[in-house]
Amino acid sequence: MATGEVAHASKSFGADGAAVAIRTGRDGSVIVRDHMAQLALEGKLFIAGVGIEGTALTGRTALDDTTPDIWLQAPSGGNVIVRPTWLEILVTAEGVAAPDWYLAAIAANIAIATAGTTVTPVSFGKVGGTSAAILQTLPTVGAITSAQNVRLASAENALDNLISVEHITGANTDKDDYMNTLTRIRYEFPFPIYLADGQAIAFYSVTGTTGQGLEWTLAFTELDSAAYR
Repeated sequence: MATGEVAHASKSFGADGAAVAIRTGRDGSVIVRDHMAQLALEGKLFIAGVGIEGTALTGRTALDDTTPDIWLQAPSGGNVIVRPTWLEILVTAEGVAAPDWYLAAIAANIAIATAGTTVTPVSFGKVGGTSAAILQTLPTVGAITSAQNVRLASAENALDNLISVEHITGANTDKDDYMNTLTRIRYEFPFPIYLADGQAIAFYSVTGTTGQGLEWTLAFTELDSAAYR
């Protein structure tokens, strides 16, 4: 029978590679840390997006699979697996037509043809964690076939003039209200999507001849693929 060491309070059991007893509570139950919390403590939880004094991203005006607004991609070398967990977008400026929004998962390794703006995420739980993922806004990528992508979420019936009209005449006139679903898009991935070997997720917006203003936040974790393959 396996035995464990009672450790009601947190403590250090040893350095990496040391043989240690299983940690248990006073009632003998094994203490298991949430996997997301463990990744954060290892410096493998990353958050990126617009900062406090940042500038909103201006979205695209036409739907084209090669021109996403936001592109998160696992490195093609296969050494790191990327798991997106949270995406939130606040629409701060409307375009000239009713907007559409799309979030897609890309199953193939699609190369970036023309680089956009590279975004460097920050790690939480451990200062100085470095991401291996490719994260860009407004890049141009290679063509994506129907067999290579699947739509995770979309909104294609949003109202025109979301801010200038709907928030003036509607029940909720505060476009910055955190619970306002007219101008705030939230997607918490309902099941794990792991990106490997160049796979990606892509966010697209469509608003006619003038792009929307988009303040965005994206969270993701990274795993060492050697531990899982």
